[in-house]
Amino acid sequence: DRQFVELGAADLAPHRLDVWWCPLLTLEPAAPGLPTVVTIPDLQHESYPEFFTAELLEWRRANYLRTVRDADRILTISDFSKREIVEHFQIPPARVVAAHLDASRSFLERPVDDPAYLAAVKAHLSLPDRYFYFPANDWPHKNHEVLFEALARFRARGVEPPQLLLTGARVDGATDWGPVLQRLDLGRSVRHLGHVPSGHLPAIHAQADALVFPSLFEGFGIPVVEAMRARCPVICSDRTSLPEIGGDAVRSFDPTDPDDLFAHLWAIWDDGRSMSGLRGELIAAGLQQARAFSWRSCAGATLDAMRAAAGTPRAPISVPPEQALPSITIVTPSLDQGRFIERTLDSVLGQGYPNVQHLVIDGGSTDDTVAILERYRSAHPGRLEYVSEPDRGQAHAVNKGLDKAGGDIVGWVNSDDVLAPGALHAVAAAFGRHPSWEVVFGNAAWITEDDAPIAPYPTQPVLDRTSFESGCPVCQPTVFLRRSVVDRGVRLDEDLHWCMDYELWIRLIEDTPFHFLDRSLADSRIHTDTKSVGHRHAVFGEIFATTRRHYGHVPAEWILGRADFVCRGDPSFVAPPTIGPRTYRRAVADLVRHNWRSPRFVWGELTRGHGRRWLREAVRR
Repeated sequence: DRQFVELGAADLAPHRLDVWWCPLLTLEPAAPGLPTVVTIPDLQHESYPEFFTAELLEWRRANYLRTVRDADRILTISDFSKREIVEHFQIPPARVVAAHLDASRSFLERPVDDPAYLAAVKAHLSLPDRYFYFPANDWPHKNHEVLFEALARFRARGVEPPQLLLTGARVDGATDWGPVLQRLDLGRSVRHLGHVPSGHLPAIHAQADALVFPSLFEGFGIPVVEAMRARCPVICSDRTSLPEIGGDAVRSFDPTDPDDLFAHLWAIWDDGRSMSGLRGELIAAGLQQARAFSWRSCAGATLDAMRAAAGTPRAPISVPPEQALPSITIVTPSLDQGRFIERTLDSVLGQGYPNVQHLVIDGGSTDDTVAILERYRSAHPGRLEYVSEPDRGQAHAVNKGLDKAGGDIVGWVNSDDVLAPGALHAVAAAFGRHPSWEVVFGNAAWITEDDAPIAPYPTQPVLDRTSFESGCPVCQPTVFLRRSVVDRGVRLDEDLHWCMDYELWIRLIEDTPFHFLDRSLADSRIHTDTKSVGHRHAVFGEIFATTRRHYGHVPAEWILGRADFVCRGDPSFVAPPTIGPRTYRRAVADLVRHNWRSPRFVWGELTRGHGRRWLREAVRR
């Protein structure tokens, strides 16, 4: 038999079909010659591209775009997924139909109030008397580790961690749980049953203290409905489609916060299995919520989509081909960064974004940087350009790049920093959805020279002019500018060598709002050769002069940071300052010395502001 992809309209015409339905992911064949419906469950690859191989990511993006452009109707599995598809591809909402799913057949057929059935499964699987349960293959988005971290926190209450039962397949490339369980000393508490017969699943749910579902991303979340049908309380992530599916019948938590999850685990465990308490409330609410889902309504929505596709001719939509995505220019200033620059180049050119221009402005490196750049230019013709010549410093190099930039969107990434996977597609989509936006920024993390995570960057989602007074709440490589900003002549101050990006943000936000994308866009590398680490005295001096120029005084937070650095000698700026008596004295002296021309500011800080907090902390220590 020929593959569907090889079929043409002439092959299908004799069958007198009304609608061609492709039930998973893409339209095949591309031109069947009759109305088409395609099911796309979700766009997880756009939210978490790091969970997909480069090949699969490229395949999804190319084929989803083609499918959405050409299909008459798109079926999906939740209102959340419908919103994602509509917003990402900018298509009319009427072309996307959400058909909610339901529990699998065994949950509709097995009576979970049958003691003999429950006892038989318990004996067969040697189920403990009390346990939490998480059914999921070990894909990264299922987020097992945060559940392990939360479970270990029971010891802080003087209680041995409860039993946790896991089912689901181990998949290729998944994280090895062994080291995590060993570190948390959970070897006796976590038991993986692997794949179990579907007929056993209702009994496993019914006898659990709760289903725990810490997933980072779900297009629907069938286990939540299954648990509710099996009279099992649900503790559930508050992300993506799960609030829609669980409603008010679940205990919701932040899946990135083990402490938040532990609070819910403890509440249910400590409450016991009495039906008159929390367990009974959640079971009753779950049974009510589960009534919102049925395979009959799913089939009805599916048929409605097919009838609409067959009976409503539509004009071609304006989903652009991949080549029409906005062009993006990334500027990278560089000088003798051969040991890092390959990772920077890979992070930009490996995005899978077709319309990227990467400009490397090298200051005349004497290491192997130029050889690396030449090799990458040969491998990526038309996408990587570089110059290597003396310049007047980093700000001058970035400005040279901004002058050369041809993209509709422009950003810059230093030669030891990296873009996060999927960053360029996310930024392009944000600017596409919001034509009035001129500046976009996102989350970031600090990483070591070996790419190990150190800590999240303290990004502030909502910004105004005062947000930059006491620190830099924006990580530089996450900032992207629309072409209009570059064309207005906005450039770095070339007299600055340490805080040129910080000073630019202070100027830019005066008349240009910054818009936040709640996703990782870049990582900033910290190592001993980093300018901001290796020259902290000079960095603070330039920041003091910059804030005095723009705000009329040197803010107390910067004063304290420098005092902490001077007293402890620690060049790191990741950890918050430690305020001991010596640091307090130095900070107060510097507050006065650097702000003596602003006596009202100094007096307010010492009597009502940060100075009082410093004193309390110093006395406590």
